[in-house]
Amino acid sequence: VDELVTGAGGGGSSHVKLFDATTPVNPNGPALSFFAYTSTSRDGVTVGATDRNGDGDEEIVAGTGRGVQAQVKVFAGE
Repeated sequence: VDELVTGAGGGGSSHVKLFDATTPVNPNGPALSFFAYTSTSRDGVTVGATDRNGDGDEEIVAGTGRGVQAQVKVFAGE
């Protein structure tokens, strides 16, 4: 595993973070940090990663947390 993607749980925002798992401690924080939905949302976010389009790079998949209408977004890298 080269990267680790995390999302805030219920009660948290839709904050998604991507960490470089090959570096034990990264003083600069996550390699990528963004809100999948509004920054004021407090329903959390469920995340995963997959090579959805077959280009060899994984995309981040984010789903809304409990208590709101279900939405799924796919975020591609560079």
